[in-house]
Amino acid sequence: MRKSIKSNSKIKIQAELKQLRKELRKRKNEKAILEKCAGCLQASTKIKFEFIDRQLSNFAVKDMCRILNVSSSGYYKWRSRTPSKRVQHNLVLLEEIKKVHYRNKKRYGSPRIAKELQALGFHASEKLIRKLMKSASLESVFKRKFRATTNSSHKYPIVENKLQRNFQVYRENEVWVSDITYIWAGKRWLYYHKETHLFR
Repeated sequence: MRKSIKSNSKIKIQAELKQLRKELRKRKNEKAILEKCAGCLQASTKIKFEFIDRQLSNFAVKDMCRILNVSSSGYYKWRSRTPSKRVQHNLVLLEEIKKVHYRNKKRYGSPRIAKELQALGFHASEKLIRKLMKSASLESVFKRKFRATTNSSHKYPIVENKLQRNFQVYRENEVWVSDITYIWAGKRWLYYHKETHLFR
């Protein structure tokens, strides 16, 4: 009798474990889709369908449709339509935008991409280029500008540098040095002051 109870209990635990693993895979898949489609959750149905079309090799259609709150049948109906000349033109333009974007290490925004495309014979407004870049989640990477963290032009007395980079010491507490570490905290710099004594 005990063996039968243990056996049934083990089968139940294995079934629950299998179900939990299935649920975990489902949640991980949903998280991956959400990370990819974060920019188009509030977008039009057409943009959502375009996103699904680009991600067919990565995720199942039914999963993407559920997360984006669109119907699978609506997606397949949209996909079966012959794209208009305008859509075809935008698809070609988007491919050229991607080439310029990646060729310039993702640093170009819509104004510079528009100029480069114009030089290549593709005429499109910055507004359209910006819209297509947003639909494809293409963002320009800006190099962070140098920010001064010290003010060297103050009127306070400057302490004499007595060490002159000579850190050779012979007994404890003969020399003390001080250092400041600064961290940008969103709206202002935070400073951490540290003192150290040198000894052999």
